[in-house]
Amino acid sequence: ARCADRRQKPPVLPSHDVSIVAPIIETCAAFGLCSVADLISPTRTLKLSRPRMAAAYLIRKHTGLALVDIGKLLGNRDHSTIGHAIKRGERDVWVARIVKEVSMRLNLEQA
Repeated sequence: ARCADRRQKPPVLPSHDVSIVAPIIETCAAFGLCSVADLISPTRTLKLSRPRMAAAYLIRKHTGLALVDIGKLLGNRDHSTIGHAIKRGERDVWVARIVKEVSMRLNLEQA
């Protein structure tokens, strides 16, 4: 009985709010004038990669999902690719513009 008193349940971590993920991906695709299927495709043209980078940045910022999970959402991309996209999203003027527009459309808080 004494040991049972010492055992504690592990802390329950709050789940990530992933309800915003689909709207972010859809709005980034619409801003890039492409479909969601195009956005998550393996195509690497700037027309598709910039909205994809913006989606990765916004998903990470507003959900805190792991890079691996974001990669799975965006076409099974490697976590290092997502990390690079997020870093580029912080400094690329075109990606920043997409992030700003999508944030305004979805009423997301800006940093």
